[in-house]
Amino acid sequence: MPSNIFVADLPQIPLGAPSPTVFPRYFIDIGDAVAGPQVMGFITQRIGEKKRFVAEIIEEAYHDRLKAFR
Repeated sequence: MPSNIFVADLPQIPLGAPSPTVFPRYFIDIGDAVAGPQVMGFITQRIGEKKRFVAEIIEEAYHDRLKAFR
């Protein structure tokens, strides 16, 4: 299955459709919703970066060193 298909490109899933749902040209499987190792590595790295950024902001706020946005 091509990996460049977006949910918006698929026909609307009818209510009560069995899983996995078969469409005229598409077969949707749970594997299509699970990120691969490279994507998961990227996501994990970005989450770690943002957690460190938030920790820095909290530290600045705790020591009353935050600057106001203007």
